[in-house]
Amino acid sequence: MAEPAHHCTYTKVAPAARTVSVPPSTPDYTDSYQATVNTNLGKIVFNLLNNKATCTVNSFVHLAQAGYFNNTQCHRLLTTGIYVLQCGDPYATATTKLTCSSTSKIGTGPPATTSPART
Repeated sequence: MAEPAHHCTYTKVAPAARTVSVPPSTPDYTDSYQATVNTNLGKIVFNLLNNKATCTVNSFVHLAQAGYFNNTQCHRLLTTGIYVLQCGDPYATATTKLTCSSTSKIGTGPPATTSPART
């Protein structure tokens, strides 16, 4: 079905890195959203493309409002090739010293729900 979606289906995942409720199944597909990432080098503000990924935006906004991303670090930065800044993993807490250890959970923190289905 074409975007924007009018109904989203989410499935609870266990174990979740942090426990939050499931996002609402009826997204506000007419609204526009911005997100702000506060870093030690300043704020990064970006627009969420609600009309292109309604269920994903609905989930992200719900997690952000529930505090899911609070006190987390940006744990991945690639400055060549695909240029990635990855933030928000609950295992990468503000008090955690980040390492590249293969036994570290950082970068693997699953959200409380699976990727959404849209209708």
